[in-house]
Amino acid sequence: MNTPPQYWLREFNDRITDFGRGTPHWAMPISIKLRVESGCFCRSCCPEGHRLINEHLEQNPLPPLEARMIEHESGPEILTYLDYVEGVASFGAAIIGLILVIIQSRSRGIKRGDKKGDPFKLIIRRTDGNKFHEELVMKIPSDAEVDINKLSKHFFESANRIKTSASASPRRKVTGKNKKRNN
Repeated sequence: MNTPPQYWLREFNDRITDFGRGTPHWAMPISIKLRVESGCFCRSCCPEGHRLINEHLEQNPLPPLEARMIEHESGPEILTYLDYVEGVASFGAAIIGLILVIIQSRSRGIKRGDKKGDPFKLIIRRTDGNKFHEELVMKIPSDAEVDINKLSKHFFESANRIKTSASASPRRKVTGKNKKRNN
């Protein structure tokens, strides 16, 4: 198992903690990451994809207390939360919709001239103090069209595993196979 560097864990913990200040006490702050393992998904390499994402966010803004999107060179990160009270992970349609829009925007951007790169890894991650937990949802080729039902199924299964890892005794670390890039 590869553990992320300490400096990155501190930065990640700060992001999650900062976002968590605005979430209800019954909520678990998490990070949803669409990560490109090599290359990038930045505005200069993929301007069309980012334009499409921005169009979507202008028409469908994220509720600030429920979600926040952060751009990284390696791909976008969505901060949101899992519901502790519900028996299964619950997310608003806005979160699943945004994930799908990001995936589709990348694919459409490539068709319009954006740089093609490695597949996205859709990842859910969280921290509880000094423990980092990460769950790989699925790998998505850069030119793929994704079925919303398949995406939702894999996403909710992974979200429930991340949620379960918070209450498991002893705590269980859930990690992806490859952590070369952690943003």
